[in-house]
Amino acid sequence: MRARIVLLAAEGHTNTQIASLVGCSRKAVVRWRGRHGLGGLDDQPRSGRPRTINDARRAEIVAVTLAGPPAGLGITHW
Repeated sequence: MRARIVLLAAEGHTNTQIASLVGCSRKAVVRWRGRHGLGGLDDQPRSGRPRTINDARRAEIVAVTLAGPPAGLGITHW
């Protein structure tokens, strides 16, 4: 949704048009457009417990899950 809002804004659509095309409120469009264009697509820091898995470990987990389960397990899906 964020990306669509930014791209439609770059094309020159109004906030009302963008809200209609994306299926969100005009207020949401205004909020996302106010977050500095493409830089607004980055996730902002959130409150709560800090991450316990670093980026390298996260990439490793994604790679393993995309490769599928080992043949020795006798299963076809994770």
